[in-house]
Amino acid sequence: MKNICSAILLLVCLMACTTKTPPIVENPPFIGWSSRSLELAKIERTDSATILYIQAFYRPHNWIAIAKESYLEDNTGKRYPLRSADGIEPGEHFYMPESGETEFKLFFEPVPAPVTSVSFTEGDHIEGAFEIWGINLTGKLPALTLPKEAKTHKINKESDLPESLLQHGTAIITGRIIEYIPEMASEISIWVNNPVEDYPEEYKPEIDEKGNFRLEVPGFSPMHVRAYVMQKSIQFYIVPRETTSVAIVPCEIVRSQSRLHKNDPSTYEAVYFDGYLASLNQELNTSGFSSGSYIDTDRMMEDLYGKNMEEACDYLIATYEKVFHAIDEMEASRGLKRVLKAQVSLELSNAIFNIRSLLNRAYISGHELSGEEARNYYEHHSYSYPENYLQVLNNYPVLFTNDILYTENLNEFLAYTAKGPFQEEFKQLLQENSANELIDLSRLSVVVECMDRFQMISQEELEAFSPFYQSVIRDKQTHIERLWNLLKRAPVLM
Repeated sequence: MKNICSAILLLVCLMACTTKTPPIVENPPFIGWSSRSLELAKIERTDSATILYIQAFYRPHNWIAIAKESYLEDNTGKRYPLRSADGIEPGEHFYMPESGETEFKLFFEPVPAPVTSVSFTEGDHIEGAFEIWGINLTGKLPALTLPKEAKTHKINKESDLPESLLQHGTAIITGRIIEYIPEMASEISIWVNNPVEDYPEEYKPEIDEKGNFRLEVPGFSPMHVRAYVMQKSIQFYIVPRETTSVAIVPCEIVRSQSRLHKNDPSTYEAVYFDGYLASLNQELNTSGFSSGSYIDTDRMMEDLYGKNMEEACDYLIATYEKVFHAIDEMEASRGLKRVLKAQVSLELSNAIFNIRSLLNRAYISGHELSGEEARNYYEHHSYSYPENYLQVLNNYPVLFTNDILYTENLNEFLAYTAKGPFQEEFKQLLQENSANELIDLSRLSVVVECMDRFQMISQEELEAFSPFYQSVIRDKQTHIERLWNLLKRAPVLM
């Protein structure tokens, strides 16, 4: 009798374990995505199908599409093809309504209960395909194993910038994408701002199967960097002869971007830093500061309409003073406040340099000009600059210090010493403020621009620079000569 009872109990347990109930996960978490346009509101598994409940967000009256070749792939590599859809026709253009939002369901072959995660994709060879990677079917992502370099740095308000970081050499970036799935990306886009180059230079280091990447960047000063991962911009600084380590957490990036998950508790940082300037880099990304949060460009165009040059300049200064005040009020280190004030001062100075363009835009917008009429006004209308127009920049002494080396698009600032209506006045302003480093950099930027057009510098011109910048120029010259030799060996296309 005892054996019979035990057998019955075992049978009941086996039946309970193999009974398939239709599991439903609301707002399932996921590791990454290719676009913010599709949100996964719910996933339902039955004996006959796995159903994805999709919320789509896109520009009104523009179309989206779901490919017929779409499928789910589980964590073992098995694929579950799309069978049908409700609310959208696979392979056909669906035009978004006026609201820019819609909902539909996608039905796939059933995914068995033991599977814990799947990824959705429109196919292997579809350009711009919608993809959602690492959808967790338990409703909760497993705890991440962070590398040792993924450190959280507490804000030290007394922490400041290094005294001087001018040194010629190679800056090294080492990085890792946590919980990396190869389909996410085979490369990462990294834009480096060299102060004397016309434009930021893009690097695309390869990512290995574990999500690791490495990049070496030649330079001679601090360089502002932007890396783009899943439509997120990550900012940090690199310095020659130093190593900066970056650990990127995609699931936290998409949580913060998702309409359905952005209010979920945050367990991790989107990015961690180690190595040189790690604390500053971490603070730069977690501060959430952006001057654009305090400046409404549409409102600015309305306010500038009808103003003369002096009135417009006063308006810009008053507008940016609000941004400087916000920086002063931040719970931040002294170092971060310095680089943010340098960046905002640079943005203000560029606005002052470009005030003619701003006033023209305000007039064109206010009069609703378009086409040829707008172009003619823009090209032929002029304003008179007040005498000693640039003296107002003396109120922002950070512009004439080495703090400016930490800014993005410093090259635009330096360019005003070499061209434009303020060339001589700006040079004089730099001299009055003993901004010797910027004077050398502005001269160097002119030389680099010529070299990029394969116009080599003479020995006499080279010796006009300090030994430090002579070595920078020689390295650039060597790079240009290598490039020129490659071009000469390249086949001519007829």
